[in-house]
Amino acid sequence: MSELVGIEVDDVRGNIIIIRRTKNLFERTVYLSETTQEQLSRYIKIRGDVETTKLFISQDNKELNRHSIQTRLTKSMGRKQ
Repeated sequence: MSELVGIEVDDVRGNIIIIRRTKNLFERTVYLSETTQEQLSRYIKIRGDVETTKLFISQDNKELNRHSIQTRLTKSMGRKQ
């Protein structure tokens, strides 16, 4: 979760995301599928300009923390079952 929380808008570069906050403290690159690129691009446009540089934000334009993301994923997974 900390990797997800640490992603900034500038870390998204076309078909890759640079992950800077890893467990082993080494930066790594994640390659994105075309569909993921398209969806992420849409999200960034909808997200708009806000005060934080973090990629994922709350409805009130604040940075999400690990617990917020975990709660959202848990709720989302529960709906699919």
